[in-house]
Parts: sequence; structure tokens; C-alpha cells
Amino acid sequence: MRRYHKHVQQAIKLFAERSDNKKYFLSVTIGSTIIHVHHPTNRRLVLEYKPDATIISNNRSKIVFQVLDAQARKNREIEADMIRAFLSPEVSIMVFVTESPAYAEKVDGISRIISENLHSYGVKDQSLPITLSLVIPKSIRSANGMLRYFSTIRGKLTTPL
Repeated sequence: MRRYHKHVQQAIKLFAERSDNKKYFLSVTIGSTIIHVHHPTNRRLVLEYKPDATIISNNRSKIVFQVLDAQARKNREIEADMIRAFLSPEVSIMVFVTESPAYAEKVDGISRIISENLHSYGVKDQSLPITLSLVIPKSIRSANGMLRYFSTIRGKLTTPL
């Protein structure tokens, strides 16, 4: 795992465990939570989704984080992560952490394409997770340094859905 990736994951953990966030978040896990997406009628057919970090909110919904470093150049990886999150009823918010505004724009564009196509098939807005992009420059070299960037999206993560 790359250093940037590891520092972002540590910053997510620090953010979720801050005392002023305890009333919003129940727990945080880094890399170990597997979210199962079951077939609607056959529970034995399962897709597994393993985000880089997961925060469980006080209403038991999941806020998942994907740290994009090398995979930011590959649309298919971003698309696959989005589809798995969109198919999971437990996921309410998906946050992509990128190192540049250009990658964040790519994530936003892919999100628009997928969600607008799903809308055309009759999927309602309330069924889809909110997708956010957070830019943390690669020049920030510590989890504590990255922590301040999470305050820019804190309101979106703590507002009841």
C-alpha cells in the first residue's frame, strides 16, 4: 500500500474518532469491512465490496471511502466501486479521496453518468448513495495534516439523510 493511501486511511480514522464527531459516528474501520450485495431473490449469489474505510453513522448507514491514487487513472475501477456502492442498500454516502482536482472532476463525471442512467431506468434519488469527491494534495505527508481536509465535508457526512 502506498504511503499516501495509508495516511488518508489514518486521517479518516482520526476524523471519525474526534470527540466532536462521536455523536454522529458509531465506529470506523479501515480496510477490513466487507459489504455484501445480495441478489434480490437468491441470497447465495453475492458480490463483495471492500472499501478502503467505512464509518458507521448513528443511524446505522455506512459512509464508505475510496482512496484513489494509482486507480484514479482507471475509469473502470472508479465505475466498479460506484456500482457496488450503489447496489448496497447499507451505503448512504460514498467519498472518493483524490490527489488532484482533475481526478475529482473525473469521479464527479462518472457519478453523473451512472446516476443519470439509473434514473432513466426508474431508480429514485433516495435509493442512490450521495457521491462526494475530496481533494487532498499528495504533498500533505501526514494523517494529521490531511485531517483538516475532512472538515470541508463534515457537514455533508453528519447531516441526517
